[in-house]
Amino acid sequence: MDIETIMEVEGGEPLGNPTPEEVSSAVFSLNGNDPSYCVIQDGNGSFVQFLGRAEALTVEWHICGEEGEEHYIVGHDNDDETSVIITYRDGETEVFTSEALTAKEAAPIGLAFLANTDLPEGFVVRDVSDLFG
Repeated sequence: MDIETIMEVEGGEPLGNPTPEEVSSAVFSLNGNDPSYCVIQDGNGSFVQFLGRAEALTVEWHICGEEGEEHYIVGHDNDDETSVIITYRDGETEVFTSEALTAKEAAPIGLAFLANTDLPEGFVVRDVSDLFG
């Protein structure tokens, strides 16, 4: 069986072809220290990354396609541009308040990536591709 998807949780061994239960468990395990991130990557180099702790984390959705690469931060549909700091083991990152998600909100995003489907209803993306050159 070919490994199409790899999940890596900080401090753990990479896991090939994770189940939906393993993805949800990994997202809920984030505590901001160890582990403070989880990345799920497909065979094309696209990935979804969760960073922070289960109570407040940021989700990045990176797509590799024929037209190039695109990088997004996922959040709720909200025009509020106030910011919040997400802390993790090696530092902190600033996102809009609408982009600070709980594990309960974020886990379905990981499941959508795993199933190769669109983001769940109620989420939008902010294109930050220009920050990655």
